[in-house]
Amino acid sequence: MYVSTKTNEVCPGSQYRPDIDGLRALAVLLVVAYHAFPGVFKGGFIGVDIFFVISGYLISNILIDVIYNKKTSLVNFFQRRIRRLFPSLLVVLFFCLFVGWFCFTAIELEYLGKHLLASATFTSNFVLMNESGYFDTASSTKPLLHLWSLAIEEQFYIIFPIYLCVLFKLRVNLFKGVLCIGIISLTSCLVFSVVEPTIGFYFPANRIWELLLGALLTIGRFDSRDIKKGNGVFARSVSWEWIRSYFSTLQQSSKLGNFQSVLGVTMILSGVIFLDGTSNLPAGWNIIPCLGAVLIITASHQAWLNRSIFSHPTMTWVGRISYPLYLWHWPLLSIGSILLASRPTVLWRIGIILLSVVLSHLLYVTVERWFRYGGRNKLKVSILLTLMATAGLSGYIIMLSDGFKQRPVAVQYAKTSEAVTYWHPFDGYFSQVVAGVSVRSLTPTSVPPKIMFIGDSHMEQFGPLVRQLSNDHKLRGSVFFTSAGCPPIPNVFERTTLGCENNIAAIQALLHAEPTIDTIVIGACWNCYFGHETLPQVNRQSKFQYYYQTASKAESFRGEHGSQLAFKSLEEYLSDLSQRYKVYLLLDNPLGDQFSPAIYLKNRLNIRQSVDLKNTAQIDDKQLELNEYLTQIAYRSGALVLDQVAYLCHERQCTRLSEEGLPIYKDDHHLRPFYVRKMTKLFEPLVHQNTLP
Repeated sequence: MYVSTKTNEVCPGSQYRPDIDGLRALAVLLVVAYHAFPGVFKGGFIGVDIFFVISGYLISNILIDVIYNKKTSLVNFFQRRIRRLFPSLLVVLFFCLFVGWFCFTAIELEYLGKHLLASATFTSNFVLMNESGYFDTASSTKPLLHLWSLAIEEQFYIIFPIYLCVLFKLRVNLFKGVLCIGIISLTSCLVFSVVEPTIGFYFPANRIWELLLGALLTIGRFDSRDIKKGNGVFARSVSWEWIRSYFSTLQQSSKLGNFQSVLGVTMILSGVIFLDGTSNLPAGWNIIPCLGAVLIITASHQAWLNRSIFSHPTMTWVGRISYPLYLWHWPLLSIGSILLASRPTVLWRIGIILLSVVLSHLLYVTVERWFRYGGRNKLKVSILLTLMATAGLSGYIIMLSDGFKQRPVAVQYAKTSEAVTYWHPFDGYFSQVVAGVSVRSLTPTSVPPKIMFIGDSHMEQFGPLVRQLSNDHKLRGSVFFTSAGCPPIPNVFERTTLGCENNIAAIQALLHAEPTIDTIVIGACWNCYFGHETLPQVNRQSKFQYYYQTASKAESFRGEHGSQLAFKSLEEYLSDLSQRYKVYLLLDNPLGDQFSPAIYLKNRLNIRQSVDLKNTAQIDDKQLELNEYLTQIAYRSGALVLDQVAYLCHERQCTRLSEEGLPIYKDDHHLRPFYVRKMTKLFEPLVHQNTLP
């Protein structure tokens, strides 16, 4: 992603192209704009894809000289990579560590330590891939989240030279060998983007096609005369005549170059406009901005846009500081979100971006230049490797120490930190497989269940209460079938959450296999599905995309009729179940930022002199309206209602702190186990119906 285009940093003898620095400026500005204003620059994330193409193009120049022309060595190549990438990265890593030590809670510092270790070992993409899930920490609270792309690049720098060496030893056509791997990578990317989007996004094999696209561009431009004699058959077959013929024509035709450059910019801008961060990525559509970058690079610096826009001094300056700017902007935005316990305002974000630019320039003209240029390179590399090892070791120690809970800030916010970390609703439950379906039960398989609880995490959170009532002999055998993020509504699915489409069928199979079940409780985050997830994307960023699948199309909850169709489907489902079982519809608990324990962290830097610390918070009117509508659906379908609002709220003021002064919420919408156990009155109808003799 970050290869200098200076003559002595790309390919000995090659000419510096300021327009590539300008293209890099466009890429980093898109990424920064997306992170700061995602609702406006929804497709700005494609800047990373453009970076990958540029990187593949420039690195291939170096590696061909290293492996085929023997103008330098692989050791020298890796030393230059270290002197290029480590200095700025280390400054940002230690800055995050400094801020985290003095300002983060124990769990926040523990997470930072984990990501610090991953960043120092360039494995961030694998760590983030394993973290991804419904209860994953919000991306805005991960200061080192953006380093996943740098990790993929470093992995490419290690693997690609080895692959080129193998091709060289086997005397295989370079273009064909790289093209073959690129096609495999792109195919894998497309497949995983559908079946497992998280792997499709973070796994390097699904990303390297973008870097190889740039590499193919370099290889295609090489003439066999550019390769030293002595490579025999390889030298005569390295490039295809039609590719070199096209580049030759391009150099002689300014009109063709101008058209190609304009088309490339159009393709990139179309990605910014029409793609958005909630798509399954990387997917086939992001090949469009990648090809746009290819067109701009091949148009040469003589094309008008390349010469006048991308080669403009301002653009080349931004391009030169693009690496430190990429490193600085996200940690500053993320730390701002953590310390404010909310997304920074527009003015704050603008100020953070301006600060990032200033810090990036200072870092470039001081630290970066000193390490990259001048003598004593071996000493510099030794220093950088030692510091990187220190950073990684620091992260590892922080992880082992659970975020150093004895720090003053950790002690001050210990109760809040505990609230946001503990989530084990099924402690004490058996994990069983019934009719091929995984369930949670409080009794061995030999004891027939009587009550089935179905839904998502808002049903799961009542696991501790059901266990307590069962231990007190107030409930008969209970079984849970829940799936976080999956609405218990027929034909309602989520585009990135796998398995939701099988849940309704699994419930039917369970009911058929367990004829002793006579009571069903259905609960879910109704406020999520029929509230937050129906808002236009421009007004609310969300990683979820819910839809109702009709016979002919998928009706989105956002801007389409999906939610209305889902209401109808839920009513029909309740009516069908009520004909055979006693059915309870569990209404949702109040939710919103005002209930999150993070609200008690807002004043940790005394930026705000007063923070509302009342024991209650006001529920949103729309949630009350939704509860009323769901109650009507339940009554029409023959189901009974369990109303959490009636238990938690009084005159629209709802509990958020317990009598002991502890937050009762884990986040902005999940209740904590210790408080759920106290909500026995909520389940009194179940107790009266199912009390054991």
